[in-house]
This record gives sequence, structure tokens and C-alpha cells, in this order.
Amino acid sequence: MSRDIVRLLVATQPKLVLDKHVPYVPPSLNRAYQIVRIGSRHTLSKTKALKEFVSSADKVACDWSNVEDNPTDAYLLRIDFTFKALTCKGWPKKAKSFWRRIDTSNRIKHAEDLVSKHVGVDDSKNVMLFITKSVGEEGMRVRLYKVTDYEGFIDGNIE
Repeated sequence: MSRDIVRLLVATQPKLVLDKHVPYVPPSLNRAYQIVRIGSRHTLSKTKALKEFVSSADKVACDWSNVEDNPTDAYLLRIDFTFKALTCKGWPKKAKSFWRRIDTSNRIKHAEDLVSKHVGVDDSKNVMLFITKSVGEEGMRVRLYKVTDYEGFIDGNIE
């Protein structure tokens, strides 16, 4: 981590309020919705992959307790995605790239929505977001921290 991020974390004094593991990874936004034609209109519809993730993750998250939330509270959300593999086995002979094309930024919204739905914290209150991906049993670890000193975010003095 860079020194700026460490300084920022020390300055905001985050307090852990949620630390949960979900044995599912949300689908990429590229595969979450499909265009459906209804007569002359086109609309977006959830794909089977997204419906399965929401259903499965809801069962895991149903026992998450609500966080005591005030209107002025701010949060740091950390999501650690784990995948079976991050690199291509066939590289360089068969695969075009050394790294598998796993786009974690397209999966964040569904993870945020899961936390928002089951913990009661609106995702608009997340002032910091950290994402990692690693090799392991497929799933994600979600950690939510309450940020106690967030004045720099309001007046733009975060350096």
C-alpha cells in the first residue's frame, strides 16, 4: 500500500462493524442483464446468473445484523474476491494473456447492494472502497468499517 493510503486509513480511524464471508461471487455486470424485446420496446432483464447469485447470497446474508447507523455516518467497504485461478494455464502457447480476464470492478455493485440490503447501510455512504482479488475457494469476504473522522471527504482536503 502506498503511504498516502496508510495515512488516510490512520486519519479516518475506521472501526470494523461487519466481517462476513459469502461463498459466491457476483456475476460481472456484463453478464448480469440482458436486453429483452417486448413488442416494439426493449427493456433490461436480470439474467439467470444474477438471479441465482441474489437468491444464494440472500440465504447466506439473511442472519447479518443491522448496523447502528446515523444519518451522518460514513463507511469504508472492503471486498476481497477469491477465484479458483487468476492466471491462464495455457499461456504463452494457447492463451493470449498470462492473466485471466476477471473484471472485479464490474462485480462491486452487486456486493454493495447485498451489504445495503442486509445490513441497512445505504451504499451512498461508502466514502472509501477497497477491492482485492486472490486465488482460493471461490467467494468473497465483505468487511464494512465505520469511518469516524471523515471531514476531509466533505471539504475535499484528503491528500
